[in-house]
Amino acid sequence: MADFGDIVNKYPDSQDAERSLRGLASISIQENDDKKAEYYYRKLLNDFPSVEDADDIRISIEDLKKEEAIPPDVIAKDIVEYKVSSGDSLY
Repeated sequence: MADFGDIVNKYPDSQDAERSLRGLASISIQENDDKKAEYYYRKLLNDFPSVEDADDIRISIEDLKKEEAIPPDVIAKDIVEYKVSSGDSLY
């Protein structure tokens, strides 16, 4: 991951930097770090606004934001999982 970051920093206007930002976003998604993935996608759009798949990247950003907005305990719309803790009571 550091190699991708080095390329982005050393050659910010290069096609390699574009590919590196995509790689960083992809790795961040695999590591379940949606905030980092969103950052790299936004940087990609900011640094390379005319990329061919800009609309797809924007959709990916929106999808990441939706996933972040759903708490982990929510399984589906209108279904919530509750984990009983020691000392919980129905009364």
